[in-house]
Amino acid sequence: MKKNKEKVIYCWNCGTKNKKNNRECTKCEQLLKEKERPILHWFFGEAVDEVKGNIFSKASQALINFFHLHLYGMTVGLAVAFAIAASVFNFNTNSTLEVTTEEYRLPSIEEVPASPEEPALPEEVIEEQPEVEQLSCESGYTLSGNKCKMTEYKDAASREACPEGYTVNFYYNDCQSNEAVDVTIEYYCAKTLEEYHRYPNPTLPDNTASIESVGPKKTTGESLWCDYSFKDLNGNDLGIYSSTMALEKRSCPPGMEGEYVCRRRTALITEYSCDAGYTLTADHRCSKTIEKDPIRR
Repeated sequence: MKKNKEKVIYCWNCGTKNKKNNRECTKCEQLLKEKERPILHWFFGEAVDEVKGNIFSKASQALINFFHLHLYGMTVGLAVAFAIAASVFNFNTNSTLEVTTEEYRLPSIEEVPASPEEPALPEEVIEEQPEVEQLSCESGYTLSGNKCKMTEYKDAASREACPEGYTVNFYYNDCQSNEAVDVTIEYYCAKTLEEYHRYPNPTLPDNTASIESVGPKKTTGESLWCDYSFKDLNGNDLGIYSSTMALEKRSCPPGMEGEYVCRRRTALITEYSCDAGYTLTADHRCSKTIEKDPIRR
């Protein structure tokens, strides 16, 4: 004869076995509910939290990867995910977990509408650049535009010359003006011994200390003469008289000079010149630019 098995009830909160007539769990003191299946209550009471976390973590990572590949299906994926979460984890008002028997699964990639194909980018067209002609010049030349150029220098020819309106005076080695005027001559008699010595080979009596002159005066012809008397240091007349031609003083207008004719004078200047095809530079050299075709490669 079979022994009657004592009826027990498992706590839906902690899974502890209790007698059926117990109202509270002997371990966690939660109210026992006879109608619920205790094993499922215990399983979904503690284990479901860990399962739920794993499902959410994996589902979220899968959705993120999925959204990276198919942006077009983002809205549909979110709607499906929230519907699944709401159905799987639907708790009643008494905090009792209700487990549905319907199997839920994430939609496969094939079930999600494919995103429209993106239009292919046009192929990049690479234009062929025309080859650039390389130009170069020989040593000493510089490339300017499409020509090779070099400036050649040499010394300029020089000569001594006079400015315009002047002629070379070879005696003085200078220039004299072509314009000329007569010299102005003034006649006078010496007033001092210094002036008297202007005569060529003057003759004076001994002990002459001073002279006195009379004139100039005209005696014969057109010449002018001077009469001189000589005195000693005491002012005594030495008794000697001399009649000599008057001295001459020649003068020219300002800026002119000459003994018989007055002319302007200036120094010689150096003139520089170049051969045909050359240009005279400021430093008295002759320059010429030589052009030739460049070397093409």
